[in-house]
Amino acid sequence: MMGSAVWAGVLPLDEVRAIGDRSGITVGDELDRLGWAGAAAFGKPLGAYLELHIEQGPILEASGSSIGVVTGVQGIRWFRVTIEGFPAHAGTTPMDRRHDPARPVAETLSGIYELAAAHAPQVRLTPAMFSSEPVSSNTVPAHITFTIDMRHPDAETLENLDSTLRSLVADAADAHGCGHRIEVINDCAPVVFDPRCVGAVEAAAQHCGFAHERIGSGAGHDACHVALRAPAGMIFVPCQDGLSHNEAESIEPDAASRGAEVLLHAALDLAGTA
Repeated sequence: MMGSAVWAGVLPLDEVRAIGDRSGITVGDELDRLGWAGAAAFGKPLGAYLELHIEQGPILEASGSSIGVVTGVQGIRWFRVTIEGFPAHAGTTPMDRRHDPARPVAETLSGIYELAAAHAPQVRLTPAMFSSEPVSSNTVPAHITFTIDMRHPDAETLENLDSTLRSLVADAADAHGCGHRIEVINDCAPVVFDPRCVGAVEAAAQHCGFAHERIGSGAGHDACHVALRAPAGMIFVPCQDGLSHNEAESIEPDAASRGAEVLLHAALDLAGTA
């Protein structure tokens, strides 16, 4: 989604070019090496934008629908949480004299799942990317860092979840004599797709005789950024067992074909040539 973010003005080009991997190689380095950086101006106005994608979830497969008419995308906020403790010897430091960041982390994780249950079924809360320093099995960590992926389709609810999460982390850290830091590393507001684009996809699915349903997207897509600058919509097709971000992810050729057929007819409709 970096390319669409730059195109839509969400992220500066220089900032995206500077993004690096763990070995220090940046996006700009690779674009230049491959000759893909380009010199053409971008941001040309669009009449409309349609994106075809697998659902990345189980809803269409479970309902038997061939086409998902995507109405919008839920808001997404990523946090990097750091709990600061104090390094000490694991064998000689009594449990009650430690500033152990693992204890606030454990309480925070428990609280996250309680928060998710209280806001079911629409909320998504996912802790991941845990790391501790020093990297030693016989040392109480100096700090533990992890991420939280928070998602909800309603902007106000997302803000309330943000506030609750911050209190949860602060209370857990304070209770065990630890410090804490929370950084927002990604923030995408909920997106509602253009009614005409949504209608064109729905009409195309009806024209083709494919079973379809309206559906919201739980994942972010380029269409989220494009929607800030042009009318946008999306088409979902089912994937096996709803799997995505998994090596077992797969899609039937017939599902791809149906999606492409709907995309064609929706595009012709929006272009006024249907």
